[in-house]
Amino acid sequence: MGAVTMSQVDEYRVVRPLGRPQDTVFLAHDRKLDRAVVLHLLPASPDAPRALLECARALARVTHPSLCPVYRIREGGAAPCVVQSFGRGERLGALPGPLPAERVRAIGGALAHALAALHAAGVAHGEVRADRIVVSPAGVPRLIGLGPARVHASPEAMSADVRSLGEVLLGHRRRPGASATAGRW
Repeated sequence: MGAVTMSQVDEYRVVRPLGRPQDTVFLAHDRKLDRAVVLHLLPASPDAPRALLECARALARVTHPSLCPVYRIREGGAAPCVVQSFGRGERLGALPGPLPAERVRAIGGALAHALAALHAAGVAHGEVRADRIVVSPAGVPRLIGLGPARVHASPEAMSADVRSLGEVLLGHRRRPGASATAGRW
């Protein structure tokens, strides 16, 4: 994809890459609305953008406090992209743990409702894991990323989301013989 410049993304000033350096996902600043956003640059392949755009359009119709809304799809120009809310907070896997049971229940309940909203719209997230969940300073968990989300998802794909959420929530439990500080969540 090459280096992203400010002129390539119009009103968005790229702050830094999110994830690995070769990724096409960036934290940016929306200069018009003065807010942090995530830019998902669309791949050059003619098929890949179509799938990502279909997913972004479906996500844009889903509203839930534990989902990062899609703000805009930018199809023309040198850097077509999907613009999404930036889920500010700590990644779930970086929180010191194990977490108290009440906190795990609150996080799990909010994320289960978010998945229910996605699934009602026919979308499976496809990458429910601790590094795809951030917890805001106010304690609100949010699923982040477009990832390999599937539109018109099968019941199996939706079940996989729920199963993955359960695995993430159970991930804070200590293994027999592990110290009390091992296995942070």
